[in-house]
Amino acid sequence: MQVLLLGLFVAVFLHDATTTVDVVADGKAVRAAEALPGDVWPGLSLWSVLLVVLLPKLFIGLSYWLACRSTHRRLGNARGQRSLNRLEAMSSALPLVLLCLFIVDLSAGALRHLRVPLQHTVLVDELLIMLPTLLTVVWAWAAYQPIDRRLREALIMRDADAGKPVYPLLPRGAYIAMQLRHQFGLLLLPLLAVFAWSETLTLLGPNFGGPLSDNAAMALSPLGVLVIFIGAPLIIRHVWHTRPLPAGEVRDRMVVLCEQHNVRVRELLLWQTSGRMINAAVTGLVSKVRYILLSDGLLDQLGPREIEAVMAHELAHVKHKHLIWMALVVVALLGSLEGGGYAALDAWAGPMQTQVSGLSGEADSTSLTLNDPNVRMAIVSIPAFMAALLTFGWVSRRIERQADVFAVQHLAMNAEDAPAEPPDTRAFDEASVQTMIHALQRVSELNHAPTTRKSWRHGSIAWRQDHLRSLIGQPLDTPAIDRVLLRIKVATLIGLLITASFYFA
Repeated sequence: MQVLLLGLFVAVFLHDATTTVDVVADGKAVRAAEALPGDVWPGLSLWSVLLVVLLPKLFIGLSYWLACRSTHRRLGNARGQRSLNRLEAMSSALPLVLLCLFIVDLSAGALRHLRVPLQHTVLVDELLIMLPTLLTVVWAWAAYQPIDRRLREALIMRDADAGKPVYPLLPRGAYIAMQLRHQFGLLLLPLLAVFAWSETLTLLGPNFGGPLSDNAAMALSPLGVLVIFIGAPLIIRHVWHTRPLPAGEVRDRMVVLCEQHNVRVRELLLWQTSGRMINAAVTGLVSKVRYILLSDGLLDQLGPREIEAVMAHELAHVKHKHLIWMALVVVALLGSLEGGGYAALDAWAGPMQTQVSGLSGEADSTSLTLNDPNVRMAIVSIPAFMAALLTFGWVSRRIERQADVFAVQHLAMNAEDAPAEPPDTRAFDEASVQTMIHALQRVSELNHAPTTRKSWRHGSIAWRQDHLRSLIGQPLDTPAIDRVLLRIKVATLIGLLITASFYFA
C-alpha cells in the first residue's frame, strides 16, 4: 500500500512538472488549460474523462468483490486454500493496477478539469483526483472483511486453548477504520502535509502575486519538508492507537536492550491493534521524537526470545542510521540520475534543436523542441524516477537484511550459553539463526501472509530466511551484508557529490 500512496503523489508531481504555467492579464498565474505533455489526451470532454476515471475502477471493485464472495464460500472445503491463494495474488496486484489507472486518469486530463474551476486552492484538487483510487482500496477492504473475520474465528479457539488473549471480532466499520489508520496514516498524512506546504509556497510566490520571492520560496521548501518528517512520529503515535508499553518483564528487557546498544528513544509504545497486527516499527529521525512500537499481537503470540529478536531488528535501523541513509539514497539517486539525464540530453540535442513531431510525424511550428523545459522534464524525470524507484527498493531490501543479521548477532552474544571468547573469534551459531528464522515465520503465519510474498521494500520472508541460514558458521563480527551496506554508503556519497556538481556548479 505504501508503494501505491507514494506513486500517487509522485505521479501528480511529475504531471505538474510537465504542465506549463501562464501569466494572465491581472498579473496572477494560472495553470494552462492546455497541459501538454502532462496530458496525453487534452481534447477529451469532461464526461469522457469521468468515464475514463470511474469505469475501470468500478469494474475492478466489482471483480474483487466477486472474488472475495467466491473465496468466502469455499473457505473450509478442499478448494478453500487454493481460492485464498488466488485472492492473495489478486490483492498483491491491486495497488499496482490502481496506480497504472491513476496515471491514465492524469493522462486523460482529469486533474486539468478539476483545476480550471478550482484555481488557487491548496490540496483540494489533488485529494479529489486521488479519491476514486483511494475509495477503490476502501471498497476492497470492505469486500475482504468477511474473509478476515472467518480466518480469525478459526484462531479464537486455538488461542483460548493456549491461554493467549482473545480479542473481539471487529465489525466491518471498525475493520475499515483500523485499515485506514494503519495503511494510510503512516505515509498519506505526511505526504499531504508536504504537498500543502509546497502549494502554499507557490501561491505566496511572485507568479501568484504573493509576498515571497523565488529565493525565499526555494529556501523555505526543504525546511518545511524537513520539519514535517521530523515531526511526523508525533502524529503517527496518535493516529495509530498507542500507549506506553506497560511496566513489567518485557518493558524492562526492552529498556536494557536499548541501553546495551546505546539507542535513545522517547518512548517504547504498545501498538494497539486488537491483536490483528503482528509487527513492530521504529519511527523518528531524532531521539526526541523517536518511538519504537511493538504490536499487541506480537507480544501475545511470540515468545520472549523471539520478541527480543524483533526488537533488536528495529534497533538495528536506529543503530545503523537506516532512516537517514535511506533519505540520502533517495536524494542521491534522483539528483544524480536527473542531473545526468539533463547533461546527456544537452550533449545530444544541444545545437541541433531537434524537434519532437506530432503523431503525424511532421514537424511544424507548434511542435515542441527538446530544449522546451516541459519536454526536457518529461523525458528526463520519469525515467529517472523509475530507475531510482527500482534501485531504492534493492537498497531497502539489503537494509532489511542487515537488520536481520544485527538481530542474530545480538541473540548470539546474549545467549545464556554464549562462549566467553570475544565476538571476533566466534561464528554465527545455528540456535540464534533459527530463533530469528522462526520469529519471521511466526510473523508471516500470524499475518496470514505466505513466506514467498514479495515486498518491494523488505523482500519476501523466505528470501530473508534463506540469507539467515547462509550465515551459520560465518564470522560473527564481519558479516558480508555490512560490506554491502558500506559500498552502498560510499556510492550514495558519490551520488550526492555528483548531484551537487550538477545543481550548484
